[in-house]
Amino acid sequence: MKNKIHLMDCLDGLRLLDDNSVDLIITDPPYIVDTTTSSQKIGKIQSLKKLYGEELESISNGFDIDLHLNEWDRVCKKFNAFIFCSNKQISDLMKWGEQRGYVTTCLVWHKYNAPPLCNGNWISDIEFCIHIREKGATFQGNYKLKSKVHRQNHVRSQYDHPTVKPTELIEKYMCIGSNENDVVLDPFIGSGTTASVAINLNRQFIGFEIESKYYNIAKDRVEATKGNVGLFANL
Repeated sequence: MKNKIHLMDCLDGLRLLDDNSVDLIITDPPYIVDTTTSSQKIGKIQSLKKLYGEELESISNGFDIDLHLNEWDRVCKKFNAFIFCSNKQISDLMKWGEQRGYVTTCLVWHKYNAPPLCNGNWISDIEFCIHIREKGATFQGNYKLKSKVHRQNHVRSQYDHPTVKPTELIEKYMCIGSNENDVVLDPFIGSGTTASVAINLNRQFIGFEIESKYYNIAKDRVEATKGNVGLFANL
């Protein structure tokens, strides 16, 4: 199943993986977001809802943290996961890691160009990522790489997905948590950013995506990335 994106529910796919077969997980699972709230309260999310409609609804109802992370724990050699999440999921994710004695850290992506709208609420200029790692898991890099805050403008993706993360951010986390030839898993791979970065950084990858639209986008992206790597290798 390595170096492929699979069109299937990630829990079904995970059950096909062997124990202790994955080195790192980087993933952007469904957030818990109130998409019915007024635009004054949720700002950019409401704008995204206008663009993506039901597609945004399908990735705004969260996911079963215990069910998924227990399965991730089984397939990881040493648990090591970067998990993007909403504010409402931070405590449950950190609790899961802390209960097992794993190191848990809240990381932040700071977006300089967030719309300057607050209307009685905080500006939507950050997103969260929880890093959970077991003792002995790969954790490397200098002080610049290990900064808890990643500062980068948000740019709408060319891959037509409402929650695409910057390639540079995924590269950073992948370099911190894995080595060349390691296996990187993304159970909610969306438009394929994790797979594309893994190819460029000489990692192996496994991805699952349940929506055929994004599966096709991710598959095409992976093939294009492989082609580019092969082209540059021959220069």
